Amino acid sequence: MVAELWPGLNSTEFQAFGNVDMNFNLKDGKISVKTLAKDTVGKPQFEWSAHPESGNVTETRRQADGLREQVLIKNDGLSAFSRQALE
Repeated sequence: MVAELWPGLNSTEFQAFGNVDMNFNLKDGKISVKTLAKDTVGKPQFEWSAHPESGNVTETRRQADGLREQVLIKNDGLSAFSRQALE
């Protein structure tokens, strides 16, 4: 599962996935996954979220030292996710 959410992780990055928090918000349809491993600023080293209102998927990677953050926003062309898929 980790390789599907964050392809191309190196071995050091993969170690941050000892514990992962998954959230399925049935009220707004948002799905989010984040590592419990934090950077020095206190933010998760890796986050992934799906936004049903826009159809966007956001992937965030942070260096452990807190000096660098990379955010990718993807949209597969769908205007929105189906909320019925979560029900």
